[in-house]
Amino acid sequence: MKSCLVLPLLVLMVAAGLLASGCQTVKSPLVDRTWVLTSYNGPDNVPHDAAAGATVNATFDSTTGQVTGSGGCNSYGGAFHVDRLNVTVDSIVHTERACLDPALNTQETNFFTALQAAQEFRVGHETLTITGGGWELDFKEKTTP
Repeated sequence: MKSCLVLPLLVLMVAAGLLASGCQTVKSPLVDRTWVLTSYNGPDNVPHDAAAGATVNATFDSTTGQVTGSGGCNSYGGAFHVDRLNVTVDSIVHTERACLDPALNTQETNFFTALQAAQEFRVGHETLTITGGGWELDFKEKTTP
């Protein structure tokens, strides 16, 4: 009688293992990497290279659900959510230091506006593009030497 129960129990254990492995969360290629802004394009459809003299970056932390970085003059942070190739960024807060260079000020304002308008993203070979609300942000992955 015991041998009759072993096979169904074994099949049940294998099936449960397969179901559990099918439910694993796949880590988004967006998260846990630091991205450096290379260019952006706004609703005016005019492409802009990232201004020299300041680094604008974003790190999407999968553990905390926070995006943090530098807007070029100010540090910032906010909550983000990823669902497949969709991304939303909410409630960005930042320090309030004025940029001495008006071009950096404009870039930072545009960056924060574009990041909060985010709807979709694409990750390529060490590149990231975030789009939404008529904005496009292009990044390269920051690599350590």
